[in-house]
Amino acid sequence: MTPDTPEQGFPFVLTRFRKDYGLTQQQLANRLEIARNTLKAWEKGDPRRQPHVLTKEGALARLEWISLELDQINQKATV
Repeated sequence: MTPDTPEQGFPFVLTRFRKDYGLTQQQLANRLEIARNTLKAWEKGDPRRQPHVLTKEGALARLEWISLELDQINQKATV
């Protein structure tokens, strides 16, 4: 998940992920175990509220797990 262009940075990845899975900011924030306002700031790229590198890596890893979980739920729903 290494960004190639600025628009594919951390804010873009978060927003795209959330929209691709049809989640609200609150739903994704709950899954990431962060406040909705924090997620909102991360998605906007607010430099005052951007995560530390280790937090960012953890959030990206957690997105990977969330995607697997949601994909499984979606597969079961279509069977």
